[in-house]
Amino acid sequence: MAWLLTPDDLSDDGRKLGYLDAPREWRHRDPTLFDGLQRLIAEDARSVIAVADMGILPGAKFYTEIVPVGVTERSQHFAMLLHHASGQELVFFDPDNGLEIPSCPPGRQGSDKYLLWRELAETYQAGHSVLVYQHFPREARRAFVDRITRRIAEATGACEVFAFQTSHVVFLLVPQRQEAEYYAERAQAIENQWEGLVVPLRVAVS
Repeated sequence: MAWLLTPDDLSDDGRKLGYLDAPREWRHRDPTLFDGLQRLIAEDARSVIAVADMGILPGAKFYTEIVPVGVTERSQHFAMLLHHASGQELVFFDPDNGLEIPSCPPGRQGSDKYLLWRELAETYQAGHSVLVYQHFPREARRAFVDRITRRIAEATGACEVFAFQTSHVVFLLVPQRQEAEYYAERAQAIENQWEGLVVPLRVAVS
């Protein structure tokens, strides 16, 4: 779990907590997760360290270093991250915004809020399946998913990409070839569990 942490910008991101006041609507979808998050808020223990200590993801490793802006420093940061991920089948990147965009290239202020394309490619080529949190830009969502999955396939060499679409964000999964069917089964389970709130798409890229 690579948080891709950035310095606190005092924004309201992460403060959408109303679902915790509606357990009848949300808890049954993942009781362990719901109860853990509710406990963190009640104890005023909102931190990535506290989430790791909850034990919700057994066997997971967490990388909690702040992402630097400088190109050289970021390369060193990523090398350490990849070393930390050694032996893990899946690496989940949680950037503030998603994948790198042309208007904010590496080294520019704000680039720490994105996962760089080369970082995605190097992680996949190191033998990991990769999951990425991605905000939707202001364009038609299915068109965006089609475009970005093609770009991901070009960057990584993957034959297919999964997209898990929600009302505001999409999670992009790049499976190693030998793990694709396993994730297809998990995608079906997620679709059943979340009843249209998370919509999986399996995009084959020729």
